[in-house]
Amino acid sequence: MQFLVKAMPSGGKDLVYEAPDIPLNQVDEAGLVVDNGRLTMPINGHRFSANFVARDPGWQALRYDFKAGNHPRDAERGDGRNLSIVRIHAPDLTDD
Repeated sequence: MQFLVKAMPSGGKDLVYEAPDIPLNQVDEAGLVVDNGRLTMPINGHRFSANFVARDPGWQALRYDFKAGNHPRDAERGDGRNLSIVRIHAPDLTDD
């Protein structure tokens, strides 16, 4: 599983945070928390974080959004199999 985070408000290359693959039929839990310019991304016992406002203060003037989706990378492995099922259940969205 990957989290892709915009490096700069104007675009540019994404920062990639990679968590271990999840076996088929295993439920995983992931989250996104933004607090005072720090993004924290917990997933299955791993925790990634990035202080994006410290890296580029231009973020302070923007509203934030996120996207979740299924983007299989099986073609990169070359085995031709598409082995991913994603269901997003009960997202907890708050704006404090």
